[in-house]
Amino acid sequence: MVNTDFLEKSILVVDDDPVIRKSLTKFLEIEGIKVLSADSFKHAVEVYRNNKNISLALVDYVLPDAKDGTAVEYFLSKNIPTLLLTGTVDKKIRELYVQKGLVDYIFKSIPDALNITVELVKR
Repeated sequence: MVNTDFLEKSILVVDDDPVIRKSLTKFLEIEGIKVLSADSFKHAVEVYRNNKNISLALVDYVLPDAKDGTAVEYFLSKNIPTLLLTGTVDKKIRELYVQKGLVDYIFKSIPDALNITVELVKR
């Protein structure tokens, strides 16, 4: 059974890669999900401050203005369920963030990563 509680809230997609950001946004909107997006950590914080109804953040691990998971840490500190998006395979980083409450860790470079991400969001 698919969880539809998220339909009342927004999902924030934070990625500096416009192809990833726009593709995720499109895939999620096709599923009827309201999506907010940001291309930097600074922009993501601004979007969050203006939209307190964010139910999930999909956050790139490395952003130009937030290296080494700073953006992920920020959203976890706000108690927002967070999916980490990354092109870096690092088991230690995954374990660290899962212990901090990360929903999941998605490798952007695997085939079908967008579909996998959408399915995780729908859970």
